[in-house]
Formats: sequence, structure tokens, C-alpha cells
Amino acid sequence: MPLLSIIIPCYNSYSKLQFGLRRIEAQNHHELELIVVDDCSTDNSYVRLQEFAKSCVLNFKIFKNEENSGPGITRNNGLKFASGEYVTFMDADDYFADDFFSTIRPLLNLQNECIIFDFIIKDGNKETPQSTVINGEKGGNISPERAMLFSRGAPWGKIYLKSIIDEQHIQFLAMKQNEDMPFTKIAIANCANIIYVDKYLYYYVMEEGSLMHNDSLVDVNNTKVAFKVVYDRLHINYPFEIEALFIHEYLYSLGLTLLSKQPRSEWIASVSEAELMFPAYLKNKYLKEFPKYVQLIVYLMHFKMYWILKQVLKLRKIF
Repeated sequence: MPLLSIIIPCYNSYSKLQFGLRRIEAQNHHELELIVVDDCSTDNSYVRLQEFAKSCVLNFKIFKNEENSGPGITRNNGLKFASGEYVTFMDADDYFADDFFSTIRPLLNLQNECIIFDFIIKDGNKETPQSTVINGEKGGNISPERAMLFSRGAPWGKIYLKSIIDEQHIQFLAMKQNEDMPFTKIAIANCANIIYVDKYLYYYVMEEGSLMHNDSLVDVNNTKVAFKVVYDRLHINYPFEIEALFIHEYLYSLGLTLLSKQPRSEWIASVSEAELMFPAYLKNKYLKEFPKYVQLIVYLMHFKMYWILKQVLKLRKIF
């Protein structure tokens, strides 16, 4: 049985994906399993994946969805086929650092149920190091509460013991955006032993044409659905954390998304309606641990400073 399965969704993206595949293959370790699920590509990606598999030195598996389903369902299908003791995810645009597996290998099979690691944003020739845990946490053991709350919702940057994912029936949502946050939060919350490795082991490549940057797919209903899934699964055991998660993953996201879509009166009504879920959220004990810009934006939302908030976002974009 492989030690680690790397699950990668692919849609018309082999030309980008092949770089990431070669980087993994260069690590040349028999304990790795690569699983690529093609989401009914309309170009020759599936054929080229089959050709790559013929010469790949790793345990390489290719599957194809019956119909185009989006990244969430595609990753779920990858999980069905994964045979590794642990699983992690990579997007087709991205790639792992050269020392990824050599760094995390000693941490596997040491009762660690989840491993979190940092990443680098690559935008052309510019590389910007980023922490996956956003509150300034140092590397080492981290509690499920803090890991769940402060880890970014992206699927990558984490490794999970697969048996926990299977036993708890944790899945990605069938949406093209916001499908990953519930999986990440619920999976981390179900892990008892978590270690945070503050090393940059993943490269997130900025691509204008990716789903992540497709404004036509932005839908506030996705934000609501995603938060409700997390709330239903975790609010009993993590009441304070869920309230804090509401601030960052619901109110913050909802308020900023609607800022460019609604006039002032409608925006105020939308934010006020959202605040009814947790009326005392400004007293949450975790709020002061969020990044300063998040705290500023949340307070501007609370006091309905529509025009000031617009100017703050413009300045932040400029600088």
C-alpha cells in the first residue's frame, strides 16, 4: 500500500499539469501514488495523461469522470480510488517543492493524523511566501480547534490520514467554488494529532483563467451553503470556533463579494441580515487573532461604513 496518495483534478490542463507531475516524479519514491482524475477534458489532456503514465516511474493512476462535474466531485472520485495511507491534493496549475516528500516523510506514521504546510504564491517571476495558518502560529503541534479555525480553506497544503476521511464520510461539495472549505474544516476538526510544518512545500500558481479567478462563478449562495455544511457538522463541539469561522468565512466573504454587486442600502441590509446569525460576534475571543486587515474590514462592515470600506479595498489593491 502506498504511504501517500496525491490527488489531482484535471480539465483541459495537461500542458500545465505536466510540469507538476515531473516535479513529483523527480522525487522518485516508491511510497508515492499519483492519482489524476480527468473531468471530461475537451482537448487532448486525457490522451496525453495516458502517454505520460507509460513512462512514469511512480505508481500512476488515471481515471475519467462520466460527465463534467467540477473540482469537488472530481476530488471525491480521486478519494475513492486512492489506496495510500495518507492523502493530499494538488491543483493542475500548481506543483510541490523539490523537498516536499523528503520533508514530510519522517512525519508520517508517527500518529500524525494531519500535517499542514506552507506555500508560495507564484505570479509570473514573482514568488510570495504565505502561511497556511493565518494567525502567526509557529511550527509544531497545533490543536484541532486552532488548526480548523486558522487554516486556509484551500484543499492543498494539508495531508490527512485517509481512514479518517473515509470513516467520517467527509466529501467536497458539488460546486465550482467554495467546494473545498467545508472539506478542509471538517477534516481537520476530526483529526486529533495535527502538526504544522512552517516550510514552503507547495507552489500556488496564479492563473487568470482558473476557476478561482473566474468572477462569473462567484455566487454568495455558495458561501451560505458552504458555511451551513460546516455549521451543521461542527457547531456542537466547536461553538466559539464556529462563531469565529462565521466572521472570516461567511461575514467577511459575503460582505466583500456584495460590496461590488450591491448599492449601499442593499449592502447594509445584506450585512445586517447576516449578523443576525451571531449578534455578539465582535466579542468572540478569536477575533483579535485574525490578521489586522481582516479585523479592520470586519469592524467597517459592522458599522456599515460602505464608502470607507470601498476606499480601503482600493488602497489595499494598489499597495
